[in-house]
Amino acid sequence: MPLSGSSDFRCNTFRVRVLRRFLLVFAAFLALGVGPPVASGRRTGPTVNVLGHAAGRLLAVGAEPGGTGWEADASALGAFHNQQFAYICPAYGSAGTVWGTGVYTYDSSVCTAAVLEGRITLAGGGKVVIDVLPGRSSYQGSTRNGITSNSFGSYFGSFTLVSASAATAGVADGGTGWDANSTAYASFISAQFVFGCPANGTAGTVSGSGVYTDDSSICTAAVKEGRITLAGGGTVTVEIRPGQDSYVGSTSNGITSSAYGVWPGSFSIVAASRTGPAVDPGGTGWDVGAGLLSGGAGARFVVDCPSFGSPTEVWGTGVYTDDSSVCGAAALEGRISLAAGGAVTIEIRPGQSSYRGSTANGVTSLSYGSWPRSFVLVAASPASGETGEGGTGWDASATAYVGFLGARFVFGCPAAGTPGAVWGTGVYTSDSSVCSAALQAGLITLARGGIVTAEIRPGQSAYLGSTRNGVTSESFGAWPQSYVLLAALTTPGVVGAPAGAGTAPTLGAPPPAPIAALSPPLPQPVGGTSVDVKTFHGTVLVNGRPLTAGERIRLGATVNAAKGTITMTSASPTGTLQTANFAAGTFKVLQKGRKGITELTLIGGDFTSCKRTTAGVGPTKTVIVRALWGNGKGQFTTNGRYAAATVRGTIWLTEDRCDGTLILVKRGTVTVVDHVHHRTVTVTAGHSYLT
Repeated sequence: MPLSGSSDFRCNTFRVRVLRRFLLVFAAFLALGVGPPVASGRRTGPTVNVLGHAAGRLLAVGAEPGGTGWEADASALGAFHNQQFAYICPAYGSAGTVWGTGVYTYDSSVCTAAVLEGRITLAGGGKVVIDVLPGRSSYQGSTRNGITSNSFGSYFGSFTLVSASAATAGVADGGTGWDANSTAYASFISAQFVFGCPANGTAGTVSGSGVYTDDSSICTAAVKEGRITLAGGGTVTVEIRPGQDSYVGSTSNGITSSAYGVWPGSFSIVAASRTGPAVDPGGTGWDVGAGLLSGGAGARFVVDCPSFGSPTEVWGTGVYTDDSSVCGAAALEGRISLAAGGAVTIEIRPGQSSYRGSTANGVTSLSYGSWPRSFVLVAASPASGETGEGGTGWDASATAYVGFLGARFVFGCPAAGTPGAVWGTGVYTSDSSVCSAALQAGLITLARGGIVTAEIRPGQSAYLGSTRNGVTSESFGAWPQSYVLLAALTTPGVVGAPAGAGTAPTLGAPPPAPIAALSPPLPQPVGGTSVDVKTFHGTVLVNGRPLTAGERIRLGATVNAAKGTITMTSASPTGTLQTANFAAGTFKVLQKGRKGITELTLIGGDFTSCKRTTAGVGPTKTVIVRALWGNGKGQFTTNGRYAAATVRGTIWLTEDRCDGTLILVKRGTVTVVDHVHHRTVTVTAGHSYLT
């Protein structure tokens, strides 16, 4: 190949090239049985080329085969001026040497000359047609499309490109591993390669954002863009790009890339397929956060959110602190409702320097500063809404259920009732008497009473009063919440629909059993479905309404015994009854598993002070956030934030504090499941255990 240097060296190099090419051409003519060309470059008479064409000017009807491969040149075709020859350039070629631009010396790589002109690519290759020309006195070098051609002086033979058909390169296998990069493919501009990223990877080094230096870890760049996770891994497709003058560093998804200056090769990510990591159970309840769920960035958990939930604190929007209520975050984003609940899948993410609060769908999240760990929502399966128990009596309203937009509640209206106050017609203020609204709508009568189903609706700017069926409702202005009546069952079983409610009555299934004034003995509870409750002392609320008489409530109900004591009777799957008293706390009632253990999960409380303690200010870590006393016989479990206590007959305290969950035993024996240290311990009377 031509080299720069002294004039003597250049002259000697030229002589060697001329002599070598002359011998090649002379050998080709001997093989054809014809004489060499005369000095003028013109033939002395008609000759025949290797393909049998009459030679004069030798204009071919179609291009003849010239060669295959990136090293192929036109050295053997010097006698065939103005003849066209086709060359095949395989995909993922290796550039050869070229002299000239537009017109090239015989011994230049034909395929590489085509890349120089932008007719094909190294990655894709293709078919190139050339025209053989006489030599020239000089050839000008240039740099284009990643190829640099050389200049040269006088040479006896040339070729030029006539046409090219570029092929499209398929996506090739690039490699596997978190240390894999694209440096080996830098010359294949625009080519695409797929890389495998195994699960549970270790992040490598990355330079750039969006476009990366070709020595950057491809899998790590994909994590930075949020296309895959370290835990799950996946496959990543990149496209090779030319080098850049500079690369910008940034931080996202727990990966920090570096800035860099000039670098000769780059890549960008064009596609990725995430390999889903295993989804582990994360717990049940509206107070469940991700703080106690072990796993690094990318780990996924599913949390069950019972119906008629009450979210605890949430910090952030889109990305949340790991101690935020998972169910509350899902309700904020509109993925589930407070009324219906559902299953929510989260993914653990690194901490952030700040979290932005917002208000949506009846849930308000708070802003916060730096926090070491986060989560995001990746999926949710909302549950179908169920009908809750609203209450009994002509003074019962829907005020306690205003947070459950779209939820339906059944109210019992005893016979011979006394109408209460009503505001609105068809759509009523939430504090209106449900039974009286049903009477005005003609759904029930005072004499017979009945069962009424109401659906919670948003507030309105105005409510119109009217007089119907002996009931006068008042007009009113703006009110934050409303309800409409969907259906009612009178004593003989006649179903009616309210006029002007705007919604068809629900008649697909019989309405729930009446909840009219229950008196002892209570109906026996059904294992896995309901429990019997009654107030033993003080004031007790069930789903926000006072518990004035004994009744049967569904599992999932919220019981507030902060100012009273409630007596609860539940049944095992075999029908065995068990009774206990609970006091001084608020909880959800659940029952799971084949053993039918009744679970009381503590809810509510303000853990904000604990977050402030972590920041180094505020109260000490012994602050008590919520608690629940239990006293009884049977299989009961109380679930705190960090531990659960299972009993068979004892007096015990479950206390959630900023520094953990305390289980204190006054009588009997308690089995404690420590969610933090993943162990089970037995606590006897007179002792306690703190997670």
